[in-house]
Amino acid sequence: MNSSLSTRVMKIGSLPRPYDRSLISNVCIIDKDISDKTLEFSKGEWLVSSHSAAGNPNVPIFIKADNTEVILLTFLKVKIK
Repeated sequence: MNSSLSTRVMKIGSLPRPYDRSLISNVCIIDKDISDKTLEFSKGEWLVSSHSAAGNPNVPIFIKADNTEVILLTFLKVKIK
């Protein structure tokens, strides 16, 4: 079992504590103004940062992901009928 944490891609949801935002800003080399934007996130909104895996070194990407629980429930209900 590999117990190391892969940090090639970091996805960040809402970070309400200033310490957390500051730490992520320093570790991921993300401007503090960008990490402060996480306060405005709603469900399914993420900030993705990567040194190399996303193709743009240290360029934060804002994404919105669909609620997969709803998608799965809908899929299962159709399959069960």
